[in-house]
Amino acid sequence: MDFKIFYRISSESYPKEKLPGATKERCLENFVNVFGTKFKVIADNCHEPLLKHLDTLKLDKVETNLGNSGSFRHALKLACEYDPETIVYFAEDDY
Repeated sequence: MDFKIFYRISSESYPKEKLPGATKERCLENFVNVFGTKFKVIADNCHEPLLKHLDTLKLDKVETNLGNSGSFRHALKLACEYDPETIVYFAEDDY
């Protein structure tokens, strides 16, 4: 059985209180430490500094400008291209 991961990240999140130090970069680095780098990143509406950070991690990145629900639908569409027996895990930059 195959296992695929999609990680959505964006610079355009709505403002909300976060744990001190819980930046998008730090959350992504933690994710990489746990899961490795064999996953697809959907970088939606990301500013240049965040895109450069993604590049330093050498991740499989797809850049989009679809917004929250649009980028999620895009992830679902990509996931549907896999064999139906494939396990797909969806993660985001804020949890």
